[in-house]
Amino acid sequence: MALHLTTTTDGRAALDDLRRVVVGAKGSDPLAPVTVVVPTNAAGVLARRALGRAGGIAAVQFLTAYRLAELLGGPALAAAGRRPVSTPVVSAAVQRVLVESPGRFAPVHEHETTVAAALRGYRELRGLDPGVLRGLGIHGTPLAAELVRVHDQVRRRLVTDWYDEADLLDAAGTAIEHGAGSALGTVVLHLPIRLSAPAGRLVRRLAATTPVHVVLATSGDPVADRAAARLAGELGVTLPPAAPFATVPVELVSMSDADEEVRDAVRQVTDAARRGIPLERVALLWTTAVPYQRLVGEQLAAAGIAWNGPSPIGLAEHLAGRTLLALLAVDRFGLRRRDLFGLLGNAPIRDRSGRPVPAAAWERIARTAAVGRDDEWAPRLAEFAARQRAASADRSAAGDEAAAARMERDAGLADQLGAYVAWLRRELGSPTARRPWRDWAAWCHRLLGVLLGEDAVRVRLPAVERSAFERVESALDRLAGLDTELTIVVGLAEGTFPAPPPVDPLLTDSDRRLAGGGLPVADDLLAEQRRALLAALRSGSLVVACVPRGDLRRSCVRTPSRWLTELTGADPAAGRTVHSFAAGVGTATFPATAGEHRLRALLGHTRAGAAIDTHPLVAADATVRRNLALVRAREQPALTAYDGDLSGLPIPSPFDAGTTVSPTRLEAWVGCPHRYLMQYVLRIPEPDDRDQQLRISALDRGNLLHATLDRFLRAVLDAELPCPAPSEPWSRAHATHALAILDDECARAERAGLTGRSLLWERDRQLLRLELCQWLLHDDRERAERGLTPVESEQTFGRPGGSW
Repeated sequence: MALHLTTTTDGRAALDDLRRVVVGAKGSDPLAPVTVVVPTNAAGVLARRALGRAGGIAAVQFLTAYRLAELLGGPALAAAGRRPVSTPVVSAAVQRVLVESPGRFAPVHEHETTVAAALRGYRELRGLDPGVLRGLGIHGTPLAAELVRVHDQVRRRLVTDWYDEADLLDAAGTAIEHGAGSALGTVVLHLPIRLSAPAGRLVRRLAATTPVHVVLATSGDPVADRAAARLAGELGVTLPPAAPFATVPVELVSMSDADEEVRDAVRQVTDAARRGIPLERVALLWTTAVPYQRLVGEQLAAAGIAWNGPSPIGLAEHLAGRTLLALLAVDRFGLRRRDLFGLLGNAPIRDRSGRPVPAAAWERIARTAAVGRDDEWAPRLAEFAARQRAASADRSAAGDEAAAARMERDAGLADQLGAYVAWLRRELGSPTARRPWRDWAAWCHRLLGVLLGEDAVRVRLPAVERSAFERVESALDRLAGLDTELTIVVGLAEGTFPAPPPVDPLLTDSDRRLAGGGLPVADDLLAEQRRALLAALRSGSLVVACVPRGDLRRSCVRTPSRWLTELTGADPAAGRTVHSFAAGVGTATFPATAGEHRLRALLGHTRAGAAIDTHPLVAADATVRRNLALVRAREQPALTAYDGDLSGLPIPSPFDAGTTVSPTRLEAWVGCPHRYLMQYVLRIPEPDDRDQQLRISALDRGNLLHATLDRFLRAVLDAELPCPAPSEPWSRAHATHALAILDDECARAERAGLTGRSLLWERDRQLLRLELCQWLLHDDRERAERGLTPVESEQTFGRPGGSW
């Protein structure tokens, strides 16, 4: 046998040449088998359709190299007890190697980017020949040698129980040497781009026993054809000179931006369909995924055009996926405010009781309380709540009940947020704790149910989000099987297990024994059943054996299998008993299906003495009821919860008669009327991000000094301290008392999170003490020069009723 090469050019010519190669391989027998190996599934679909339009594809199969290897080599690997490896398994093996033998990666061996880089390196090295790999380890850089070492150790961990694509390709080559490739017929490699070392070995083994044709695309451009020349050299064939490169005629269209490009492209697709061009013969390609992948998907969907290609929205961008990723990332650097509200603002998150969390209000509270880091949640939220309640009492005493209620409400929100954070911290556990895959998967399932709601909430999601939710849960279920399994064996009753061996009317056991063990006898079949039961019982850490008490189809009673007691030592009478279907539904920890959920709800409703037709599941649909409530409320003449009418309400101006306005408010009104409306009319405060500030702000610094001086002068006026005469300076006792007040106000500012970074705050605090002492000295001079004596700490001015 030999390997034959056909060069072609991309596009229609490649499909025409493929058809000619397939026709030539069939010769005079239209049913002769032909196997076309394609680079991708999409290429296989395109090639299949092209050959179908050109006259049929009888006895022609289209496979990727991986699928071909799976068909040829998969059975042998499965018989050896090896399973296909998945990314989490390889990642776990890489992490374990980096923990146990980090080598040069020791300083960063637990960092996720190190694990990701090592994982990528392992995958690339798996495609190299062993000799090349050894040479890289000897002659490469120290980091390359370390990567080779990690690769070898990971490989040793996985090779016994798992297989990857390289193993599959090598196993397929071995199967071909034993004659497994005869059913493939002629093998055609259609437009290969790059072959790994194992794939190249497989092709050469195929060519030794089976006719192999390679349809290789060239362009005549030396740079573009480098890969084709390299591939031809790897396969041992000579690449003939390509035709001189000729420019490709195209229609150039200039667009203002990517959005307009895609809109115009979709319009061209629509025009092509109107002209009779089938949509499957239209390709819309992009050079880079961002931003075109999303734009193409959105515009084609808006046009109502069905299309095949990569989804514009990844699973991580859907509700369940992004919520789960945000949940897993929320504790990577401690429970920071930005990460928590990245989670809470990511989706309609619910609290433990199933109510939507007030994420916006909570974030405002956390910002105002200056919560930033993990250790600041409890003390700063408690300090904020205490301040708000104290201020609420003052407002209430002054007669401002609206402000008092608002402050009391904020204090309650702070308490709620603190409780939620404490609950989430308990759920997350220690950041350094390690859990089995099973526990992580169960934890993710449960937390997703809490955060996004149980099935009753999910059914109200759009269909695409429900599908994404199910895919996320399926992925979690697969992860749960990485380190442990639940084994459930049903039918462990006499007559069904062990099952009586079949009776062969042609070959008795005596005949079978003459085959020297090549044919199984009845005892062999019973032994295989027993071995299978033992294997099942030992396959997981939790095994459930189910025994039927009867058979309603045959109206007979069943007894437990004798093997159950022999192999487990368990007493069948001592197990859990489910008496009936109704009992099972009513006592189940969690119903398995939506139907069982509904049945249990109806069962509880009727057991409580209510009529079944009054249950919401029977009476009406909840969504319909809510929509009817909205429509009827808007038909009423009065304002309801569904209305937002603000017409007729006065909007005050800073120049209205009797209005007192501060210079700051007047400046805001002139600079940005909308900001004035939001902040001073609607009383929507501008959010502060105090945990990010480096130093105490000028406003907070001034307020701190103001509060210190106010408390100091009130102590003098209330005779707690002696009031000096105009010519008498403040004493050391006065200065000590003033500095003590300053320290107390500084501590209060620290608890409120107003002071910025600790190192800079220490410097600012010393400056504040210095300024306070300078104020005392300045006041000494002012009182002596002007003959002044303190009479008030603060005097109101500029307002109606003010004495100044």
